[in-house]
Amino acid sequence: MDIQNRLDQLSTVLADKQGVFYILISQLDPDAVGSAIGLQFLVQQINPDLQIKIFYCGNVGHPQNMCLLNRYNMLGTVLRHVDDHEFMPCAEGVYYSLVDSSTVKDNRLGKLKEAFIPCVVIDHHRSELELTDDMFLWIEELGSASTLLVELIRHYKESVKQDVQLPERLAAALAIGIYTDTKALVTGSMRDREAYGFISQFVPVDQLNALIEYPLPASHYDNFLYALSHMERHGSRLVASVGYVKPEEGDDLSTIADYLIRMDGTSMVVVWGIIGNAVRISARNIDLTTPLDRFLKECFGERSGAKLTPEGRGEGGALIELDLGFWLSESTKEEVRALVAKQISSLIFQAGPNE
Repeated sequence: MDIQNRLDQLSTVLADKQGVFYILISQLDPDAVGSAIGLQFLVQQINPDLQIKIFYCGNVGHPQNMCLLNRYNMLGTVLRHVDDHEFMPCAEGVYYSLVDSSTVKDNRLGKLKEAFIPCVVIDHHRSELELTDDMFLWIEELGSASTLLVELIRHYKESVKQDVQLPERLAAALAIGIYTDTKALVTGSMRDREAYGFISQFVPVDQLNALIEYPLPASHYDNFLYALSHMERHGSRLVASVGYVKPEEGDDLSTIADYLIRMDGTSMVVVWGIIGNAVRISARNIDLTTPLDRFLKECFGERSGAKLTPEGRGEGGALIELDLGFWLSESTKEEVRALVAKQISSLIFQAGPNE
């Protein structure tokens, strides 16, 4: 289907709608932010009567997220946290959309899990979501969801008679979304590269460089050093711990997992840390014979999940409450850490084939 047909479908779905249009981000990262800002721009152009609001789940955490959101003053103005708003999923004149995600069953949605039916879904991961009446659904396995939004915006800009200005904030979010999700364009398709080439022209080079070469806090290197000193490997599977970390350092787990999956001979990496009263897990897998989503659910239950990237890599994680109550204190922290380490290692190394 060509881009004009996509735009026509989106316009048809949005036509005559009045009220509030929510754009939901289940996992905050540059691609999700770029996709959300891109969809907001398109909806504003197609149906100015809609009041558009973007909400995200989880923590901002990652230094690159902070760099992007602070540079363009988006936190609390353009993007708000789902916990700061009361939603009315079934109310008339209330519409929902998902970008960089395609399931309402995602545990990361929190109170909104399975509470709504989206009318717009744009994602680049494999999905079993089926098209329903009055829904715009575009799921295609490209390097990033931002690529799909750039293609729509570019076609819209070039097809309308009046000149459409693309704000720097919009262009920067989309450009960095493509750049990060395609591993600096290395894993991207020709369409990803073309989209990046088009949208990046609207952002000063120094601003893009600042978002790419974002500063990392000292705690990031401390956590990485801890993980290297507290990792265990059996066969091609590797488990590493960052111990106790602050909530704002939680995204270090995924970055460290990305580092470690590149280790020669490694097919699966699980990195865990204790944040407050919960254990957060980030996992990576390049062995297609062991689907990561199913593996994590077998090990950690429904509060886990994973997606398969277009290049065939599994990326996911889990969040498990400790529920220790009285028994969790400063004096028992080391025993709790040892207990978690033993249980996770047992689950990962004993579940399924492990050559």
